[in-house]
Amino acid sequence: MSSAENRPRSFDPADDRGAVGLLTLFLLLMIVPLGMLAVNMWVIQAEYHRIHEVADAAARAGANAIDLDQFNADRTLVLDQGQATSWALDNLRLNESEGDGVFLEDISVVGDEISVTLETTVTLFGFDAFDLTAEAVASPRLQE
Repeated sequence: MSSAENRPRSFDPADDRGAVGLLTLFLLLMIVPLGMLAVNMWVIQAEYHRIHEVADAAARAGANAIDLDQFNADRTLVLDQGQATSWALDNLRLNESEGDGVFLEDISVVGDEISVTLETTVTLFGFDAFDLTAEAVASPRLQE
């Protein structure tokens, strides 16, 4: 064996024929869509939390409308259906949720519980992607 065969090869920039460019292009084609997907997932999560907070506030407002006659008679907490619905709707109007693309799906009062369901459409990449629905349930509590 000659000493030339045992020597390590030297780096010659002329031998590099664009492999780094291809690798960079490949990585960009992988990373950019993943980044866009991550941003859109955060948009969806933020939108869900926003409409859930609005629904929760409306349900809590409606849960304050107890039937005072029933409460004074036997100390049971039952919601006044008309008043609870009205207070929940007033709260939704105060939050201006309809102007933000949030639509009231349902308000129901059963016994001592009020349920508020809201819906909105999430836009991804400039297109209406899908509908998000948030429901909040609240009931009055007696503080001792």
